[in-house]
Amino acid sequence: GDGITPCAPTNDGNCDYSDEDRARLKIPALGDYVTGFGNVGHSLTSSFQAQAQRQTKSFVFSVAYTFQNQNSSGIDMGNSSLGGDIYNPFQPNSDYGPDSWVSRHRVVAYGIFDLPFGTGKRYASSVSRWTDAIIGGGQAAINLFWKTGVGFTPFYVCGDCDPVLP
Repeated sequence: GDGITPCAPTNDGNCDYSDEDRARLKIPALGDYVTGFGNVGHSLTSSFQAQAQRQTKSFVFSVAYTFQNQNSSGIDMGNSSLGGDIYNPFQPNSDYGPDSWVSRHRVVAYGIFDLPFGTGKRYASSVSRWTDAIIGGGQAAINLFWKTGVGFTPFYVCGDCDPVLP
């Protein structure tokens, strides 16, 4: 032959549906030619947010924290608006669990402060206008973004093993 193993790398290339495969199909006689779309997905999101901010004449600092727990039965397929195929259409809750792309903890903070150089400041307060134009009126800023990683579920896709999907 051409060196290509048809269908599955196991079972000697036999592509026949097993009884378990047929049980997962909505209309077994039609194989996987019928794709069903249903409104079976559901989700639950629990979150908490807190922010603290301090501001003075020459200083601003803000820190915000978010906790998010998000579970759903919708399989996330990246940017697909239809999601993925339910592994077992007769028990859609078997796919219920944490959403793949949601971080549980997130902290965002920033700070801006005036530098103490130039006219009216602590250092070099009596410099010429030219020098003040160069070193005075400056600010410094700091930004922080921290989050935990996202969940990961390993899976296996065999493009020609249908209907046996992960």
